[in-house]
Parts: sequence; C-alpha cells; structure tokens
Amino acid sequence: FPLLELLNKMELLKGGIGL
Repeated sequence: FPLLELLNKMELLKGGIGL
C-alpha cells in the first residue's frame, strides 16, 4: 500500500487549494 504516495498527493492537494 503506497501510503507515502497517498500522503504526498494529499499534501499537493492541500497546497493547491491553500488549505
């Protein structure tokens, strides 16, 4: 299970929406 990849995607999404 690519947990690190999931976390990276979540971080990118957060940065994109500026949460």
